[in-house]
Amino acid sequence: MYEQDYIMRMNKDAVRVIAKLIFNKDVNSLKDIVDDETAEDNIHKTTYIQDGMDDILKMEEELLRDLKQNKSRALERAVLFYLRLCEENEEFLQSHDYSHDMIKERLSEIAERLGIAGIIKTIYI
Repeated sequence: MYEQDYIMRMNKDAVRVIAKLIFNKDVNSLKDIVDDETAEDNIHKTTYIQDGMDDILKMEEELLRDLKQNKSRALERAVLFYLRLCEENEEFLQSHDYSHDMIKERLSEIAERLGIAGIIKTIYI
């Protein structure tokens, strides 16, 4: 229990660091990002509004593909997606074949692509 809480907190810290370094935004929750968007710019649509995030792995696959292809706003969508997952408990993630350790791995991969892996690794030490 305590170990999972610790991993959850580290994951959220990693998302916050990525958002601060890349977007220069202080992010504590999804609301901090979503409120900042204009009505016609709904990058959160695929991550925030979906009820229950029924297919996390499918959504993640799409996001990672978009990141590799450098699609517009893909990084922001990924930050939203992982921040949303960080807010979920272990039971929810397990019921969707996911875990906080998987979030950690993906955030580390994203940080590597952005050239900030060293900074993110210090969070997980």
